[in-house]
Amino acid sequence: MSKYQRIVVPLDGSELAERAIAPAVTIAYAMAAEVILLSVVTPLPPRVDPFSQALRKEIEAAKPYLELARAQFLPVSVDSKATVIVGTEIARSIINFVEQNKVDLIVMSSQGRSGPSRRLYGSVVENVLRGASCDTAIIHAQVDIGPSSCKRILVPLDGSPSAEQALEPAIEIARSLSAELVLLRAVTIPLDRGETVSSPNFHELMAAEKEAQASSYLQKVREHVTNDRLQIKTITASGRPSATIIGQTKKLDVDLIVMTSRGQSGIRRRLYGSVAEKVLFSAACPTLVVREPLSVHKEEVVCIKGV
Repeated sequence: MSKYQRIVVPLDGSELAERAIAPAVTIAYAMAAEVILLSVVTPLPPRVDPFSQALRKEIEAAKPYLELARAQFLPVSVDSKATVIVGTEIARSIINFVEQNKVDLIVMSSQGRSGPSRRLYGSVVENVLRGASCDTAIIHAQVDIGPSSCKRILVPLDGSPSAEQALEPAIEIARSLSAELVLLRAVTIPLDRGETVSSPNFHELMAAEKEAQASSYLQKVREHVTNDRLQIKTITASGRPSATIIGQTKKLDVDLIVMTSRGQSGIRRRLYGSVAEKVLFSAACPTLVVREPLSVHKEEVVCIKGV
């Protein structure tokens, strides 16, 4: 069975929010999944709308809008439906719907309505990312979304089983869409405050050693997942993780980044979380954030069970 069987796309009536539909359709094709277009209607305070007349009007307006979006953007070959729910907090309502309806993936734009509410929608995305129990794909507002296609998928790895949780969905999407899979490991060289003039090649030697280790690790991962239906490329690059991922995304013309929200444990685990956030809102393509199981906490082992 595919990892993603039910995909939710939250919409607010804006073109920016609707940009998430095409990538959701691409993933739905790959996974044979159902797409649910979801609209959250927020009620006014009872003192403003004591008889819920305004609420009923909003609900009635949302229904035909969702059906129109469904007819316009979703091909008949993809199972789909439109749903309107009522909630005082948009993010919490989306999260509750996901949990109650066994949703596997949320696909949403990084921004929704323009003007003053645009910032509010951004906070909704952040709250969904932090609170949802399923994976989340973010479609960046600054990225041009063309036809539903995916030719190259990038998976950033840091050597931990946590980061490797992104491999399974990335491999499944790549296989289904005949896309190239790019495995990337950023190599960072810590500053040695005790370095002296007598060791001018310290950083060069350390960089060479770390790049060799990174290449060896990526090769092991590649050997585990290689088959006739999957084209895989491995890349090691020096630099800060977020900058390296964003730079390689542009250089390689990547269509989708698949990564976990956290990587290595302890302090480095929190660091990887910040890397994911920077990539989410800066990369030049959609980013799929795979929710890390709480049980994953081993270090520096190639762990790709289920792939």
